[in-house]
Amino acid sequence: MELKFLYPYKMLRKYIDSVGKVQKAWEEIMIAPYWKQIAEWAGDSCDFMKPAQIKDDSIIKKQIEKFKTLDLSKNPASNYF
Repeated sequence: MELKFLYPYKMLRKYIDSVGKVQKAWEEIMIAPYWKQIAEWAGDSCDFMKPAQIKDDSIIKKQIEKFKTLDLSKNPASNYF
């Protein structure tokens, strides 16, 4: 079985820069590009489970810094064993 990792946090900087400029920036930048893949095997609609918008820029900036240290593309299995 092959796992595919999605990295939506890499788009957080674009989201921060777009807030106030792009209507529905959270949906367009952080949800839409990934939602089809996330919900693909759900069976029923799971739109009610979409992540809520993060409105506090300081939280987003902290998350960006934390996620920079996480790179599953190198060797995903080594993170678990």
